[in-house]
Amino acid sequence: MDRRFYTFIMMSFLFGIISGCIDDTITLRPLALGNWWVYEVTDTLNGAQVGSVRDTVRIDTMLIRDGARWFGQKRQPYWFQRNDRGGLYTLVFDAAHPNGYDYLAWRFPAKGGEEWTNNDTVTVSLVSTTERVTTAAGRFSNCCRYVIPYRSDSLRLISEWTIWRKPGVGTVKTYTVSTRGGQTTSRTETLINFYLNQ
Repeated sequence: MDRRFYTFIMMSFLFGIISGCIDDTITLRPLALGNWWVYEVTDTLNGAQVGSVRDTVRIDTMLIRDGARWFGQKRQPYWFQRNDRGGLYTLVFDAAHPNGYDYLAWRFPAKGGEEWTNNDTVTVSLVSTTERVTTAAGRFSNCCRYVIPYRSDSLRLISEWTIWRKPGVGTVKTYTVSTRGGQTTSRTETLINFYLNQ
């Protein structure tokens, strides 16, 4: 037999071993009908708590578009997500785009320090992939911490959104702080329970 054939067989074998050791089924946000996450949501105004509610995010609808499955919620019929190469994509329907448009919202896998612009307007920074977050739902290690700053001079608004996502689980915590007209508001959302029907 030819030496090239043996090289091909060995390379195929090694590729099979290497790719078999990489779990490419892990996604940033598991998307399947029936998945749900419950969050404790706390709002503050100038440091004083002004509200606290529980919010359930439930994947209860699916859309097929160009052969791809997009998952969403009936309470937001204009917004869907799917996992694909490169990360978590978002599909949005609005007045300017009645047929919808999609974009890469969250890179995954990615390295700490990476930045990108999603939706052509928002800069997202992946600060770390090794964060530890403890919530009522458990202790989560190796969380991805994303930061999105936002500024609107016309609204005199400065805001920053920090989101911690545990690959294979989803969002475990978010923290948003905004300043406008001398008032500072914040919102903290922490995961208290979840179910994955993967």
